[in-house]
Amino acid sequence: MFEYLYGTVEYKKMDYIAIDINGVGYKVYFPLREYEKIDLGNKYKFYIYNHIKEDTYKLIGFLDERDRKIYEMLLKINGIGPSLALAVLSNFSCDKIVEIISKNDYTSLKKVPKLGEKKAQIIILDLKAKLKNLTYTEVETISIDMLEDLVLALEGLGYTKKEIDKTLEKVDLSAYSSLEEAIKGILKNMKIGGWWMKGLEEIYLKGFSLDKYFGIASANELEKLEELYKNIVISDEFVNRIKGINKKVPVLASVETWCPYARVFLTTMRKINEINHIFDLSLITYGRGVSELAGYLKIHEDDFVVPTAVFLGEDFSKLRVFNGFPEKYHNDSTLDTIDGTRNYLKGKFANDILEDVLSIF
Repeated sequence: MFEYLYGTVEYKKMDYIAIDINGVGYKVYFPLREYEKIDLGNKYKFYIYNHIKEDTYKLIGFLDERDRKIYEMLLKINGIGPSLALAVLSNFSCDKIVEIISKNDYTSLKKVPKLGEKKAQIIILDLKAKLKNLTYTEVETISIDMLEDLVLALEGLGYTKKEIDKTLEKVDLSAYSSLEEAIKGILKNMKIGGWWMKGLEEIYLKGFSLDKYFGIASANELEKLEELYKNIVISDEFVNRIKGINKKVPVLASVETWCPYARVFLTTMRKINEINHIFDLSLITYGRGVSELAGYLKIHEDDFVVPTAVFLGEDFSKLRVFNGFPEKYHNDSTLDTIDGTRNYLKGKFANDILEDVLSIF
């Protein structure tokens, strides 16, 4: 693996050069835009991208290290391979690409042979979050090295690509003089929820009401919901406790009409709100918001359970999460037995749900 090669250009074609280093000639592909800058017999330093496949090993070199960074970013975009990424760099410098991205100028970008309008738009959308704060006059001040290192650092801390992209849309990188300062500032804002609470609010606003939930349920599912409603009886102790609450809490809940655990949770919440409307429910499904919520909670969609309910503060900050069933059942074997599961799904353990969700107050 090569970081860079420094040597004498002994051979030059339109798409590659041979660079001599201590008697060994290295074949290095490069952007056509650089052709006129390279003279035979002169020494140059090429920053190398090592393109390695089972049957291929190509060295792709750039005179400007920032061009290599842009090239690497392009390769991470679906549908952009090594040749097409090199074609982009053959037509535009790093500075020009940053300018194109900042101005949404896909008309210029689509002129790259074999790129086309659709891929040009995809490139702009994908890179915009990373380069939004880098105008072509600012590239020297805020280096792409720092941007790339920042993305890698946040990925290493467990943040998803979607989270990082959305964060970078909202942060002014020019406010930071170093990578360390940028990481500290961004993590501080993430921790207090300065940007991400807007994300939760957006998901919450996508949701639908309990009435709509009933509207999309089948006749068989409605029958089961009605049976649950009759089975769940709230004791006087809980009734008095609920009546004494004088605030409302937004609740973002993932539900499916086919899921019996979701039916138990929602019916309990319905009973609570009939006594005192303390929960403003916003419901989402796998086709409407679950992937965004899973990303926010850092849960892989395959591991996401229904119902998952997020209880929110007035500023849409996360207060607590109800994950499938009451917290106590995550630590004992109640639902490991057939009888335990059957009784829970019949609503006989509703008091445990009540205790769990009312603990927010």
